[in-house]
Amino acid sequence: MQIFVEFLLRNVGLFDSFCFTKRKIYMTQCLHPSMQIVSDVFSPTCARLSPSERARMKTLLDEYEVDLGNAADGDHRLSTKKNIIDMARDFQVYFAR
Repeated sequence: MQIFVEFLLRNVGLFDSFCFTKRKIYMTQCLHPSMQIVSDVFSPTCARLSPSERARMKTLLDEYEVDLGNAADGDHRLSTKKNIIDMARDFQVYFAR
């Protein structure tokens, strides 16, 4: 332990301090999981959905009158979002990493 402390004390002058540097934090908008699912359903390049799963989800979205235009609106009920997520959980590889 004493060797480690001596090593740190000898090299204190080698490091610069970043206390007063200007930094910018970029915030990105995080989508609710149900909104991400909706965008994946309407994206033809999404590899996480098979054609049959995409068709089943489109049928559910049509029942709730959800499409890409109104998916980001806050007008949808929580139960609608929950049902979308529950159906996606039944898909084989949608939530797999």
